[in-house]
Amino acid sequence: MRLPLNALTLLLGMVGACGGSAEQTPDGSLIVDRAPNDTALSDGFGAHESNTAPFTILFRTGFEVGEAEGIPADAHEQLLLKNTAEGSTSTDPLPFRIVYEGGTVADRYARLVEDPSKPGNGVLQFWMKNATIVDGYKDHKKGRVQTHIDLREATSPVDILYFTQRIYIHPDIALMAQYPETADPWWLSIMLQEYWFGSTFFDHPNPARISVYLSYDASGKLRLAAHGQKTPSPTNPQWGDLWHSQDPDYGVPTGTWLTLEVGYKRGDAETGRFVITAQAEGETEPTTIVNVTNWTYNPDALLSTGTGPVPLTLWSPQKLYASDNSLHFIRDSGGVAQIYWDDFAFALSWPPNWPR
Repeated sequence: MRLPLNALTLLLGMVGACGGSAEQTPDGSLIVDRAPNDTALSDGFGAHESNTAPFTILFRTGFEVGEAEGIPADAHEQLLLKNTAEGSTSTDPLPFRIVYEGGTVADRYARLVEDPSKPGNGVLQFWMKNATIVDGYKDHKKGRVQTHIDLREATSPVDILYFTQRIYIHPDIALMAQYPETADPWWLSIMLQEYWFGSTFFDHPNPARISVYLSYDASGKLRLAAHGQKTPSPTNPQWGDLWHSQDPDYGVPTGTWLTLEVGYKRGDAETGRFVITAQAEGETEPTTIVNVTNWTYNPDALLSTGTGPVPLTLWSPQKLYASDNSLHFIRDSGGVAQIYWDDFAFALSWPPNWPR
């Protein structure tokens, strides 16, 4: 059954500075409390038959002037976005919130800006120069700019999700290819997206997560990878991999737009799916760089003491999250870690014949 598009006004109530709060847990996760007006945000996921639903884009934005507004101006804590998906009847802008966790505009920000490669095209920029959040590991710090959608109280479990967006990785991030082999090796990846299936910071007994991130390999190529992880309990956050996946050949380009398509299906070792395809400008077809059939929730949830299969409960489709090692090496080399986002759209069904 198709979701009513006007129900999306309750979906994109992203947790951030507008009455919500955030704090860090000992394992580095983020606790996010709902703002007072977010109590029904998950109602946007009404009853639907996601396994059999026709494929329908429910929300779309291009971050264009006249369709998107960010407040406050210097470091947006809230975006107001019109839904431009075909068939949308909503005329009210949707609240789209940003989480920082620490620092000031001198350290990090999210802003609606002009496309660095195409004047006149509106995009969303994440910019982060300084790591200001105490990590708890030795003397290290980290930095974060992210969107965050809370789906814990969805009226129907979110067991299928597809979304697409364009991403522009600023050439300054390529400075990480010069990171010395003899320097501190702690956490040199840069996270771009995250998915939680029960979470430690909400005391779910069987937490798991999928993280999507960038990192340079020994050959000097920038890779996009994903891993699924579980931990035994919220009080024992010792994360272990369920799986890890990346294309061994595809080098992620910087300084050009890259279209990513991402799909998730709730399931076990035989039915769970997580897929990412990428197509850079100038490429004739997408490349499947992650194609996983494996657990997309914690297998312990099926034990006699478990909760049963866990759907998607928290989602950050845009994220710039990195350590001081990465952020400060880029900064001290004359750059700033920054990523641009454009043409974001999602559905609660799986596209036909995808991936090709």
